[in-house]
Amino acid sequence: MVTTSQIIKGEITYALEDFYQDLKDLIFQVDTLDEKTKEKAFQSVFLFIMLSAEEKTVETMMDIFNQSKEQILMGREAFKEQIDICRAIHMKKFLEVFEQYLPTTDLAIQMVNFWIKDFLKGHIKEEENVAA
Repeated sequence: MVTTSQIIKGEITYALEDFYQDLKDLIFQVDTLDEKTKEKAFQSVFLFIMLSAEEKTVETMMDIFNQSKEQILMGREAFKEQIDICRAIHMKKFLEVFEQYLPTTDLAIQMVNFWIKDFLKGHIKEEENVAA
């Protein structure tokens, strides 16, 4: 199992694409769902984890996912490990950008946010997302 420390220290290479695929493989192991339902469920879970890793407020998450405060908090607890891994991937990318370009902190954060948005555009289909 990959740890947050290994990611941030660069002891292993574990990118957002790896995390995305590992989570998708896990969700698609559920036998009771058809392929379309699995894809929608996966995209919702992935976005939930991504937004939680970005420290979005509970209120924001309630609006996005149309869930109660308790459901959001339970989801964050259930996916705590995945959220921490996702956060570590974001931090590693921030450190790489910062090291490579030596930008201001604000510019480095903007570059990482652009990287995340670009990843989501290529992997998450808005019209099919049950959370949107």
